[in-house]
Amino acid sequence: VVVVLLVVGAISAYLLTSPSFKVQQVSVKGNNQLTKQQIIKLAELNVGDNIFSKIGIVTKVKLKQNEYIEDAKINIKETVRVDVRPDVILAPNAGMKGILWQECEGMHRTTPGRMVISALHMENAEKTFIRMTGEFRWEMCKRTMGARWNDFATHSLTSDYCSYAQFFSKNRDLSYDAKEKLKETLKRCKNSYKEMFVQDYLTFIQYESTGSSRLNKVSRGILFLYCPFRDEICQKLQGNGAFQEFLDKHRIHKGQALHRINQILQKYQNSGNVAPDEIASQKELVDR
Repeated sequence: VVVVLLVVGAISAYLLTSPSFKVQQVSVKGNNQLTKQQIIKLAELNVGDNIFSKIGIVTKVKLKQNEYIEDAKINIKETVRVDVRPDVILAPNAGMKGILWQECEGMHRTTPGRMVISALHMENAEKTFIRMTGEFRWEMCKRTMGARWNDFATHSLTSDYCSYAQFFSKNRDLSYDAKEKLKETLKRCKNSYKEMFVQDYLTFIQYESTGSSRLNKVSRGILFLYCPFRDEICQKLQGNGAFQEFLDKHRIHKGQALHRINQILQKYQNSGNVAPDEIASQKELVDR
C-alpha cells in the first residue's frame, strides 16, 4: 500500500509541476458581450497555470456565474512539433563566421529558417553550425513565447536560462567557484544571456555529449530538459554519475510525452477516424 501511494504521489507531483502541462496561451471564441480579458479574469486563468489544477469543471462554474454566459466549453489544444530543416545559404566569399539570418520566414513558425555561411569557410564548420543552431533554438523560443520569453513564471528555454543567468549568485546548487566562473563568463559575453547560452550549447554538444563534464549542474539541467540528446547518445552516457540524474528525468519526461501521444492515437482508433499525420510525426520526434 505504501509503495502504491508513493507511486501515485510521484505521478501526481509530476503532472502538477511539469512545464509540459502549463497553460501557454488562452483564446476566447463565440462571445459578443464580454471582452477576452474580462472572460479570462472571470475564469481566473493565467498563463503558466497547470491544466490539471485549475481547468475543467471549476472554470466552467466560475464562468457560468456571470449573467451573460449561458454555457462554457473548455478545449485544451495540443502543441505539435514539426521537423523543419533550415535553408543554408552559401555566400560567395571567404570568411570565418556564420550567422542565423532568420529563424523562420514571416509569421509562420513552420517555415524553414535561413543560415548564411561563407563558401570558403576558414574555421571549423562543425563548430560554426553548432553555434548557429544554438542561436536558432534561442530565437525560435523567443518567437514562440512572444512577450513571455523571459517571464520567469512561464517555463521555457529562454525564461529558465535568463532566470539562471540573472540570479546565479543566489543559487544554492552552484559552488563558489562556479559562481565566479559565471561572473567572468557574463563579462566576456558583455552581459548577453543569448551569447552565454550559445557558448553553453556549444560546450553541451561538443563535449558533454561525449561524457566530458564541462558545464555546471544548473546549466546542464536546463539544456537536458529543452535540448536533449538522441537515444544513442543517452545510452552511451548511462552510468556516468554527472549525467545520471538528468538522464533519469529525461526518460520520465519522454515516457510521459509518449504516453500522452499514444492516448490521442488510441482515441482516434476507437472512434474509427484516421489520426493526423502530425501526431505520428510528433511521436517519431519524441521517440528519437
